[in-house]
Amino acid sequence: MQPITLVQVANCRVRSSDASKWTLKCRTEGISRVRSITSGGDTNAQMVAEYKSLSKEERAKVLQEAGLPITIPTDHSLALKANLSIPWNKLRVIRRYIYFTLDKAHLVRMT
Repeated sequence: MQPITLVQVANCRVRSSDASKWTLKCRTEGISRVRSITSGGDTNAQMVAEYKSLSKEERAKVLQEAGLPITIPTDHSLALKANLSIPWNKLRVIRRYIYFTLDKAHLVRMT
């Protein structure tokens, strides 16, 4: 039987979208402590599981609000083609796949 651990969680009065930076920092630290306890110390695996539990639209929104766009410059796509010996028609299929799966959320920009 697992030992029981009690964790104090404060009841918030202000929504996170309206809270100050200091309040958000304190909340983030509190959530991090709870995540560390519930995950047995493997917080990265727990965050990945939480992220995967979100819907596709919510994940895109989180990345967009966090300011983490994915940009694939032209020289990188050309290097990919040259290094992997991908014909242009297959590269076009890959580009189309990336556009339809990720660019709809305005996350991928191929320049």
